[in-house]
Amino acid sequence: MQEALFQRAATLSRMACGRKEAETLYRQLLAEDPYHVNALYNLANMLNRDPGTREEAITLYRRAQLVAPDDVDVLYNHAWTLHADPCESAEAAQLYRRVLELDPKHVKALYNLATMRMHDVNGQQEAEALYRRVLAVEPQHTSAMNNLANLLSEHPDRLQEALSLYRKALAIDPYDEDVRHNLASSLGKDVGGHA
Repeated sequence: MQEALFQRAATLSRMACGRKEAETLYRQLLAEDPYHVNALYNLANMLNRDPGTREEAITLYRRAQLVAPDDVDVLYNHAWTLHADPCESAEAAQLYRRVLELDPKHVKALYNLATMRMHDVNGQQEAEALYRRVLAVEPQHTSAMNNLANLLSEHPDRLQEALSLYRKALAIDPYDEDVRHNLASSLGKDVGGHA
């Protein structure tokens, strides 16, 4: 009975017109089994889309982690939900690190943790290493190239590597306005004229 109910809720949650009914079914499942990990996870994923239900989503992710502490998807989505709130960035970073312990090539966790660390003066070396890990796994990841180049462009002795990364990103996506802007800005820094 529970499995059939879960499958119906999962199917409905993928349809815009079925989300409300899916939420009701997930809540019904959780009333019967408060630690049904898949119902916790799927309901949390539905709720984290709405700022008004974000706190409930976080509570559900935490409960899911009690049942499945090594579930990479639960950990990652919990981290992603916390990530945007500066007051919860330390917990988000901790969760991303746990994801990477379990799956060292999890590109989204690598990238998001790198982005968080990039904005911390004391975390820029770690951010560089993380962006390089992203590119080792996914060599065409233009956002990682752009952000790594941004970090490198702050150091005159690494500017040529930054310019090379911007150009490589533009070769992959010639319409990326952020990369185009950052390349132009960095060319202005290239006082040696080697661009």
